[in-house]
Amino acid sequence: MNIPLRELIALTTVYPASRKKTVWIVENSGVYSSILDKLPHVPLICTHGQFKLVGLLLIDLLVKEDCTLYYAGDFDPEGLSMAEKLLQRHPNNIHPWKMDVAHYQKAEADIEKQPKD
Repeated sequence: MNIPLRELIALTTVYPASRKKTVWIVENSGVYSSILDKLPHVPLICTHGQFKLVGLLLIDLLVKEDCTLYYAGDFDPEGLSMAEKLLQRHPNNIHPWKMDVAHYQKAEADIEKQPKD
C-alpha cells in the first residue's frame, strides 16, 4: 500500500499490526516484493529509493513507539548514504540489515559472476 503524506500526517501513533516492535525497511521495490512473496505477514516498508518525507514520518512514528527497525539498502553510494542518515536520525532504533562486510563481499562476487555484454 502506498500512503500519501496527507493521510499519514494526521496519525499520532503507528505500530505493526502484530504489536511486535520489529519492522524491516528495504530500499528496493524488487527486494520488497520478493520478501513479501515468501513472508506476507512480516512488517515491511519499502522506501522506493531515496527517502521521501512520508517515509521519514512513518519511521519517526515507529521509533516513537520504540520499534526496532532493520534497514537494508543497496551497496552503492546512495544506499550507504541512506543507511547513514537513518542511523544518525535514530541511532538507538535503526540497525543495518545484511549490510555488513560479508554481505558486501557476497554481492560483489555475485556481480562478478554475471555475464558481460
